[in-house]
Amino acid sequence: MLIDKLENGSTVILEYMTENGIVEITSKVTGTGKNAVLVEPIKTMKGADKQEMKNVDGTVCNLYADDQNGKRVGWYNVTVKTTDYNHHSYSGIYTHCFNQNSAPSDRRDNERFGIGDLVVRVETSDGALHDVHLHDVSNTGLAFRTEGGEDYLNKRLIVHIEDVVNNEDVKVNVHCTCVRSEEEGDRKLFGCNIGEAERSFLTYIFRKKMELRKACS
Repeated sequence: MLIDKLENGSTVILEYMTENGIVEITSKVTGTGKNAVLVEPIKTMKGADKQEMKNVDGTVCNLYADDQNGKRVGWYNVTVKTTDYNHHSYSGIYTHCFNQNSAPSDRRDNERFGIGDLVVRVETSDGALHDVHLHDVSNTGLAFRTEGGEDYLNKRLIVHIEDVVNNEDVKVNVHCTCVRSEEEGDRKLFGCNIGEAERSFLTYIFRKKMELRKACS
């Protein structure tokens, strides 16, 4: 789904990160343009003081909405810019790529990024827990390495992630299916598909990306 296919009056949620944590802003669509959508001025927000409304202009954030079938979709790393029309102010939300699809309709293009060598726990259907090394993640998949032993291919798994993002402890559980296995000498790399990622995991991905960008800037 393209962002300019959002219908007037539909509700959208903007999600961005501040020094005080994740902020959510709800608004309604008032119009669309090429690779952009106009929304009403900010009405409600969660997770931060209302003084931070002044700092939204120019912010890079995530946008969530429901498509024509009522399914939640998202556009990641969109930019918010204030615009005036007929003496009224609106927030324009712009995608960075021409004809950028929402996440569910363009899953293969979801960018994976390296997570370092974070040790996480993989839980199999029998409740057994195994320590593995998380290799990379995206909104729709993840990969981890093992020292051999257990074979996870074609198994349903729960990956328990405990990390620190911007000096905050984060714990998320990811339900996924292992769809790929590669030999790497004495180690194995397993790739997993995440069917429907929970909001807590998408928020973790968003915050982790922003942290890594800040570290590289």
